[in-house]
Amino acid sequence: MKTRFSLPLLALSALAIAQERPPIKYDEGQIQALAARMNKLVSKNWQEGFAFGQELAELPSPLGYQILRDNWNKGASLDARKQMFKGFVFDTHPDALLVLNLGMRDPHLSMQMWSMSYLKMMFMKDFTSDFAAYSAWFYEMKALPTKEIKQRSVRATMDGLLTVPDTELGAAAERAVQAFSNAAIAPYPKMADLVDRLIDSPTAGLSGMRLAAVLLASNNLPPAETTKRALRLMDRKEILQSPEALDSLMDLGTPALLDRSLEILRAKVASKTDNTYGFIGAMLDAGDPRVVPLVIELMADASPETLQEMTNALRNNIGVQPPDPVTADAWKTWLVANRSRFEMKFDEKALPSFKIDAVPTLEYIPDGDDVKDIPSAAFLVGNDPMKRYFISGKMEPGKPKNVLIVMPGGPGTPEFHPFVKRIQKNVLGEDWIVVQPIAPMWDNAKERVVWPSAASPYPPAKFTMETFLDGMLDELPARHKVKVGKTYMLGWSSSGPAIYSYAGHGKHTIDGAVVAMSVFNPEYFGDAKSLAVKRFYLYHSPEDFIKMSNPEAAKARLESLKIPVALTTYEGGHGWGPGVYDSVAAGLKYLEGGR
Repeated sequence: MKTRFSLPLLALSALAIAQERPPIKYDEGQIQALAARMNKLVSKNWQEGFAFGQELAELPSPLGYQILRDNWNKGASLDARKQMFKGFVFDTHPDALLVLNLGMRDPHLSMQMWSMSYLKMMFMKDFTSDFAAYSAWFYEMKALPTKEIKQRSVRATMDGLLTVPDTELGAAAERAVQAFSNAAIAPYPKMADLVDRLIDSPTAGLSGMRLAAVLLASNNLPPAETTKRALRLMDRKEILQSPEALDSLMDLGTPALLDRSLEILRAKVASKTDNTYGFIGAMLDAGDPRVVPLVIELMADASPETLQEMTNALRNNIGVQPPDPVTADAWKTWLVANRSRFEMKFDEKALPSFKIDAVPTLEYIPDGDDVKDIPSAAFLVGNDPMKRYFISGKMEPGKPKNVLIVMPGGPGTPEFHPFVKRIQKNVLGEDWIVVQPIAPMWDNAKERVVWPSAASPYPPAKFTMETFLDGMLDELPARHKVKVGKTYMLGWSSSGPAIYSYAGHGKHTIDGAVVAMSVFNPEYFGDAKSLAVKRFYLYHSPEDFIKMSNPEAAKARLESLKIPVALTTYEGGHGWGPGVYDSVAAGLKYLEGGR
């Protein structure tokens, strides 16, 4: 097999030929101005290259690509050119393959590897071990629309999953599951055979079960066949370890599947050892009204640890305030008072008839009776409706205010705002304001990246969270007349990777960050030798379905970068426990220099 170094650069330079579309008429002065700007991007400030790439991607196709091509090696730094890709890749641009081809024929090996990483993400093609194969593939795909290339890649990957040896099936499924989750899966003639293999193979592992769930959720099989296979999948132990896969199955809404899930929940509680948090969360997402009463009924037989998991699942998934103290009897009393909420049947006749003239989306700010005394307001960065954020607390011009940026976990939606204000009320003083960015909803994919970032890109996203947060922090002093003291970040679960990524790619200095119950990858920091976030407090439970190896790896990497870091553990699995405010306060105390 040839390595990636074996393809001559002369051959690489010919790869761009033959996929040229007719040039678009455009003001020559504007084109020259853009070219001049590109050639002046010589610093290592990645934001400049990223912003310029977004600007080019918004031009009529193929003009942005043509400007990149004609000026590729005329002055722009290697770092800037790497970032220019992203405007074309994140939004499945029609010229995405052409732009990536510029990197594949660049003499810099690191640029080639940068292109390869995006080819793997977008089209599931890995050329790191056989670079020579890229040429033939490029010529085969060059005339096709980007979406068709992606669909062909999905089908080719499915074919490969059917023929790969059993010993390699788990690894192949792991490579495919994320790409399949972010792609529209078209009908596939051998879908039933592929799902059967993933379910039945003893070597498919957790990734195989996740992939089978994603394929079933694509609704490309008859309903009866989907249900039959989903029930078989529920019998595989691995599926119970993946909240994402369970969510995909529960979304099918099949009565038989919901009945089976209720049986499994009974068995998990009876075992007094199995984690129930993610399983209950997936069942609650399905909207079955039987789930809440059953969960509360089973609390009488639960161990103290399982009771806390069940409590966390109810609180974090349907927004209920747990009784104090948390006991099975207290929950039963709570259910008596709230049973009607879970037994309601939709009655269209009971709905009032009225006309809606406008929906004030910007003005809508969720609130709670216990925190109404804390003022809140909503804003847009640059008048972009996808860059919405809340500010809570008293805005006193000229008076120094510490800033806490809270990026909620889960879907990152506005509904977390009452909880965010409770953190403000119970943890912070009047010399603080809290800023809550709202996660942009780029699509409805079950396994979407909630907070896309430079380190965790998501193709449908039109910008990264670094761009969002930098714009928000840029306008904070002038627009809101705030004299910023120190700035901190708080995030958990889905927002953790975005905070790590901001540390490696953001332009504003952050005095410290609390990251709870989150995954970690050393690549989140990129090539940064120093970080924008100057201190970290990590908070994680050994019982969390996200393994302790994640915060441990984060701690080790931060220590290697000479960043002060503390790792605190707690009992109870994934989710904030009853002492949430004390936990946040302890984290902020450490970030402020305490112990």
